[in-house]
Amino acid sequence: MNIMKDKNLSLTERGMLLTLLSLPDNWHLTIMGLCQILPDGKDRISKTLNSLIDKGYVTREQGRNNGGKFDSTNLEVHESPI
Repeated sequence: MNIMKDKNLSLTERGMLLTLLSLPDNWHLTIMGLCQILPDGKDRISKTLNSLIDKGYVTREQGRNNGGKFDSTNLEVHESPI
């Protein structure tokens, strides 16, 4: 599906998704990192990112350390919903 023609995405979600897809593959995706490159505030960035997760364009996986405890959260961006 073409991101720019997906009627389920708001303008903000489209802009965020296109920004995420333009980042290098090795870029560590965090809310604070996005705050440094986007003009929107932390709350709006977080809300938009969560919306993209709900719509399947971003997937979130909770990492675990060697002891099995929760560690970092890994986010993966997709060109079409999963």
